[in-house]
Amino acid sequence: MRDTLENFITENDNGMFLLDSPTGFGKTTAVLELLKSYLKGEKFTDVDRMFFVTNLKTNLPYKKLLESLTESEQSNCIWIKSYDESVIENWDNAKIDNDLVKASKEYKALKNDIDALKDLINEKENLLSADKSIVKKLKSIDSVSKKISSKIGRAHV
Repeated sequence: MRDTLENFITENDNGMFLLDSPTGFGKTTAVLELLKSYLKGEKFTDVDRMFFVTNLKTNLPYKKLLESLTESEQSNCIWIKSYDESVIENWDNAKIDNDLVKASKEYKALKNDIDALKDLINEKENLLSADKSIVKKLKSIDSVSKKISSKIGRAHV
């Protein structure tokens, strides 16, 4: 897999590549190795920049990548958050003054879901030391997060 990617990067001018291989084929490992080599200046020195685009953020373990880089190399990386992540993260900073919006059932439902998700995330650290309830709570976090993503996505169709 790594050789395939490396050959593509060095031999193609258009710079676009769709990596569509089955699970377990080594895509993530190969991409991480190539990104590290690029960021460390070991390979692809004639390449201006690299992008890794995915519809599933777990496809690239970003924290693992950062842990393997120096602070200087890390400064050349950026993680662009999904729309729903940005909405959740910035919800408390949003200045929504329109009373009609705030009174809508959609606004209230989204606000309740985001508040619930934030509460669950705050509890997550404490849950790590708990017993069987941890699995249930972590599933709740994922469920509420997916629910929010689904609502936000539908609102823009």
